[in-house]
This record gives sequence, C-alpha cells and structure tokens, in this order.
Amino acid sequence: MEHYTKKKRVYITSKSYLKRMKNFCLLLAALSAMSCGLVLFGMGVTFTSLGVIAGIGLVGLLLIQFFWKNARAISLKAGNIIMKTMGDHNIVAPIGSIREIKSSVFFGLHLTRIRYKIDGGLSHFFVFTKPQECTPEKVIKDEIAESRRKKSESKERKKEANHKPDSVLTQIA
Repeated sequence: MEHYTKKKRVYITSKSYLKRMKNFCLLLAALSAMSCGLVLFGMGVTFTSLGVIAGIGLVGLLLIQFFWKNARAISLKAGNIIMKTMGDHNIVAPIGSIREIKSSVFFGLHLTRIRYKIDGGLSHFFVFTKPQECTPEKVIKDEIAESRRKKSESKERKKEANHKPDSVLTQIA
C-alpha cells in the first residue's frame, strides 16, 4: 500500500493560513498604536507617558517580528516538507531533516513547534491550527516513520542485490 503523501500534497495548514497570520500582525500593530494613543491621551505628554509608549511600541514590534519571522504554512509531499514563509519564500526540506516536534494547546488552538536542520543550520518555526482529529505533530511523525521504513527497505533490497556468492574454492570443498 502506498503512503498517502506519495502522489498528492497534504496541507497541514490551510491555504489561507499566511493571509490570516498577516492580518493578525496588522491587528497587533493596530492594538499597539491604539494603546499608545490611549496612554498619551490619558496621561498627557510627560516623560513617564513617553516611556510607557516606547515600551508598548517596542513590545508590539517584537511580537510582530516574531510572528512574521516564525510563521510558515506547511504541507507534505513525497517525503518532503514544503514550507512557505510570510515573505513568499518556499523552503523544501526532506522529512528526515526534522529534529524535534512539540505540540501543545494554547487558548484552544494547537501550537506545534518544529525544529529542522538544513544546510548545516538549525532552524525552527511554529504553526497554529484549530483542534482537529489529526494534529500536525501526528501527521508529520507518521510521515517520518514511513520515510524511515522505506529507507530501511531500500537498504535491505540493496544488500540483497549486492550479495555475492562465496568464492569457487570454498564452493568446491
């Protein structure tokens, strides 16, 4: 039986995932700007209010940068993980390059953090998904297990193909 990702692409995140993450970043920016305006309006222009505004702005920018840098839409196909970044860059890595998968529930959403090694560097990203029957962690781990099973079968076939009979002298004796 062929594995389900052999022929078709399996989307772990929805096709509109990155668009929703971009809208979330815009919402964070708007909330940060509104809270800065409320502090300025409520406290007036003082050194304290300017410090609070700077802190709110800095935290907002750091959160936006974190989400922008680490959010990726992912899919699986033929033993590869295909990642699309917020900057519309595509990264294709073999499923065997994944080093760690951690999943947890955060405000009713599954947060899956994936670490992978490609080109000698260790990278990571995260995925927010709605609760569903198959979590991204389970799908990816199943694909890794299938990939390892295929690799071991391939090694066995190669070993059998390279098996050479004993020398003629030991066969005669």
